[in-house]
Amino acid sequence: MASESNTRIIAADAPIGVAPSPDYKVTANGQEVFVQTARVSSLMVSEWWPGHQRPIEESELASFATFDADGPVSLKVTYLHDVFFANIRPSSRRIEPRIETPRRNIGIVTFQVDGPGHYTCEINGARKALHLFVNPIEKARPEKDSPHTRYFGPGVHRPGKIELKDNETLYVDDGAHVHAIIEAKEAKNIKILGRGIIDASTFERTAPPGLEPDHPEALFPRGPYHTHLQGCQNIEIDGVIIKDSPFWTLVMTRCSDIRIRNLKIIGNWRYNSDGIDLVNCRDVHISDCFIRAFDDNIVIKGREETSDYPTDLEPVENVTVENCVLWCDWGRSLKLGTESLCRHMRNVSFSNCDIVHFTHAALAIVNNDIAQIKDVSFRDIRIEEPLDPLFAPQLIELRNYKRDALTKTFIKFYKRNQSYQRETLVEDIRFEDIRYHGRTRLRLSFIGENEANRIENVVLANVSLNRAPLERIAQEPGLIETNEYVSGLRIENDETPQNDPQESAGHQAADSDEIYF
Repeated sequence: MASESNTRIIAADAPIGVAPSPDYKVTANGQEVFVQTARVSSLMVSEWWPGHQRPIEESELASFATFDADGPVSLKVTYLHDVFFANIRPSSRRIEPRIETPRRNIGIVTFQVDGPGHYTCEINGARKALHLFVNPIEKARPEKDSPHTRYFGPGVHRPGKIELKDNETLYVDDGAHVHAIIEAKEAKNIKILGRGIIDASTFERTAPPGLEPDHPEALFPRGPYHTHLQGCQNIEIDGVIIKDSPFWTLVMTRCSDIRIRNLKIIGNWRYNSDGIDLVNCRDVHISDCFIRAFDDNIVIKGREETSDYPTDLEPVENVTVENCVLWCDWGRSLKLGTESLCRHMRNVSFSNCDIVHFTHAALAIVNNDIAQIKDVSFRDIRIEEPLDPLFAPQLIELRNYKRDALTKTFIKFYKRNQSYQRETLVEDIRFEDIRYHGRTRLRLSFIGENEANRIENVVLANVSLNRAPLERIAQEPGLIETNEYVSGLRIENDETPQNDPQESAGHQAADSDEIYF
């Protein structure tokens, strides 16, 4: 590997009109990197609110910086307050921070990273964290004067809604801050690229016009989405930062041939601001992303429609998610459901991901509609401390059940009283090399609905809680919740002791009396 002195650092200047972080300054190999802020959740509180916004009092400002590098980087983080302790996440990277305090109310934390990746520096705990996005050097850039390129250069732009057509590339250059939402319908060969920011913070959560006052979407507005692609094919998203969605963030409905790399989602604090929602999609590859969301991070869904665009209940197939770093302020981190209106969901794989914080469940399958869910794997997932143990967090949640009357009112399929013979299975699910490290006691839940709607053939292979194999502690009361509608639940462990990468100097607070979250 090249030395730090040979590493190229590419960092844009601060866009005019964008305020710097009041908490942090950062240098990378001695080069100053602009640090800005994103509004995030400060409280794990969520409810279906009859209004457009979540109270701002439930939020705070986190900070983030982004730059490109092609080798190892020495980072110097100046925190403009007292520093008592620091953690660098993901803990699996084994990064040791060094704390210096040159004078009162200013502390310096230094550490090295091997190269591109997504890192979080937590000083004195998870509040007001610093997120660092170290990108690989861009290999190719589109011609900005091409008629097929929608180019935004450095600076602040306010185009409103951007609609992409066939063969178009939206390129948001480093240093660009674009206030916009993005839509595309039945477009082919579209790309969203760059190193800049697409920011929806100026968009209010609203309902479609002309609704009766008691209409569910008037009571519970569901739009707009930050980026909404409907019926599109051959989609590439790479490098951009998506910020502050009023509702779901990146939503793809009945799309296919999707490639998402190095996407960063941050600033989501409003109700139901999921990270990535794949709705009745197929042939998807998601890799090397960072997502901090106030609801599910990456979720695979089946719906009848989104924004009146029909899915025809198309199946979900061939989805791969790998090498991602996730922070979930409310909801589930990696999930199939809750909406599962499709013929089936199958051949879905999550692997080599770090869940640095979560709330309700780290890994989940929730089937309460009609899908047959089969051949799903979660492999090599490293899970750190949940944000609040009072939320009864779960390591794994599998449920197969019917909707209640309230949730049915929000789905047209049920409002039209469409019926079906509902016999579903959640089957052939594998959890392998799942490692949790933290002080909070986590449960595993497997609940079927009835004989016709069961969970079958679930394997838990090399699952450990604080380095203790699940097989050894499975008899602990309440650890594994199940019922008579679950069969073929197996625990498998090899004989090799696990060398847990989360047990590192960067995670010292987990084994001390210090509170670090």
